[in-house]
Amino acid sequence: MKTTALPAMLASLAKEFRRHDGTKETGYYLNNNAGKLQFMWRKSQAIECRRLPLPKPREQALFPKKCEIESCFLNIDYGVDEAGRPTKAAFQVELQGALYCETSAIELQDHWRIDTDVSAIESKAGLTVTEGREPHPYFHFQRGGHAQDRFAEKPLFVPSAETDLGDGDWKALMQYPGPRIPSLPFDPILAIDFCIGQNDGPLWRSLHRSPEYRVVIREAQNALWLPFFEALREAAFRREWLGPLILV
Repeated sequence: MKTTALPAMLASLAKEFRRHDGTKETGYYLNNNAGKLQFMWRKSQAIECRRLPLPKPREQALFPKKCEIESCFLNIDYGVDEAGRPTKAAFQVELQGALYCETSAIELQDHWRIDTDVSAIESKAGLTVTEGREPHPYFHFQRGGHAQDRFAEKPLFVPSAETDLGDGDWKALMQYPGPRIPSLPFDPILAIDFCIGQNDGPLWRSLHRSPEYRVVIREAQNALWLPFFEALREAAFRREWLGPLILV
């Protein structure tokens, strides 16, 4: 992707987002931070966004039952090399909600992310690294993350080893770090579009009916995904992308 392209494409997205009630906050965020994003991109071909507001997911099939989603945010940490290939592409989604009970409310969060294998980044930088115990595809989908760790460390988080549960047998969901599922590469344009589609399909389809919006998305796909699909024909690239998973 050309050095000047990404900030201009984000500005085009912002214009389209402001036309829809569900994405106005996303558009305002991109507008208000346009200068900073352009500076970061020109300086180091990297972009960081913190708490970019996204449309809330539609309230269907939620857990725990009768909870309410209050907000959704996206953190972006993206950078490319001189050839425009992604060297890091971390996209962290944070959902905030609550379950209102008779006498109190329970604060809730959910987290998922597209992440970059840190050891692969350090290896490309010439650093000596130790491969993780479990295989990490270069870019992968995974639940949890540092934001979830911080939330779980807050006082009154339930359940925890400090929770006084009293008598009785209790049940709760458990989460572990896996699976790390290989993912397509995403840039900020495609990540924002993907997240909107996952959160609110009707809104996403409405955006895609705009020719101007489709031009931006198609340009991002052509710039990132077409070379990716072509490169997958090469065994060396497949080994790089899938890491220790690949044997051929």
